[in-house]
Amino acid sequence: DKRFRFAEFLGLVDMFREEEAQARRLALQDALSRKWSLPVSREDLPSIVIELQVLQECDVTRSIVVHLVEEANKDDGDNLDINEVVLLLGRVAEIGRSRARARETAIGERFGISLPQELFELRLYFACLANDGTLGVREVRAFLKMLSETFEPLDEEIETMIDEISDQVIDFPCGS
Repeated sequence: DKRFRFAEFLGLVDMFREEEAQARRLALQDALSRKWSLPVSREDLPSIVIELQVLQECDVTRSIVVHLVEEANKDDGDNLDINEVVLLLGRVAEIGRSRARARETAIGERFGISLPQELFELRLYFACLANDGTLGVREVRAFLKMLSETFEPLDEEIETMIDEISDQVIDFPCGS
């Protein structure tokens, strides 16, 4: 079993970020060839973030995207070259992920889940069950089966449960 120190772990994170940046660069080049041109205008950045699905794990409105882009673009100018846009997209993604985690923590606390390890385990369960970032009746049933083999809710009961929970978390936007 290969093990590594924290410094090596940071190198792994850096390598992962480089791979993500390269993927963003390729997607951006494709988008630029179809819709935009260099230098990229500050006004086009939110549309590019949406087009490239930089915040796909967040259910965000355009106004939240605009806010996150402005936060990430504090030091850059009004017209950006491809390297600046790639860096900015990475910052937007990191800010969005950070906000999403803070939102999930707040929602978890609201539902009595306050231990970080417990929340982490639930994120892993969710990731295993959610093919597209959401759960439907079938996936919720599979999760409930993991918790209790004797629990046999009807589809309508699961749908009602999803609706009730969705109503409770609607006031926790990802971008705030």
